[in-house]
Amino acid sequence: MTMNTVTRMSTRIDCATSVQTWQMTFTSHVRSVSLARRLVCRRLCRWGHGTDAIDVMALIASELATNAVQHAPGRYFHVRLLGDDGQIRIEVSDTLRAEPRRMDAGPDDERGRGLTLVAELADSFGSHPRDGIGKTVWAVVTVPRPPRGSTVASDTLAEALDESPAVTRPAAPARRW
Repeated sequence: MTMNTVTRMSTRIDCATSVQTWQMTFTSHVRSVSLARRLVCRRLCRWGHGTDAIDVMALIASELATNAVQHAPGRYFHVRLLGDDGQIRIEVSDTLRAEPRRMDAGPDDERGRGLTLVAELADSFGSHPRDGIGKTVWAVVTVPRPPRGSTVASDTLAEALDESPAVTRPAAPARRW
């Protein structure tokens, strides 16, 4: 990962409430959507969730991050995961103040289905204004509890996620003085 792609990441486990959190800020670029999706998958795998939960959250992360990149005017968007024993909450924050709205996409339309997919996959979803500027769009999915002490749902899945190529920009050519 380069500073051009990712600006900040943190992980925390609150032992008093057993809530796991992970968050990262991304540049508002189309390449960051796939990186956000991959990192959400990797984190959920490390938290011990199975492939069904990971697949659902990957699609939700992708749709919300895509909306942030396509519609928000800012340079960054922020992704946050919160997981407890039975639910995963994903939040994507951006600089656009307008509330997201579902579109009525026709059968030949290439866009306009993202929030409809999120509404179908999530147990609940919505948005709220951020302090300062913008909004946060969130979705909650109820998932089976990972086994106690589990940190990786599947060794094969974890290895596949770790081996997938990272999205990086080519290094700038060295300057000759």
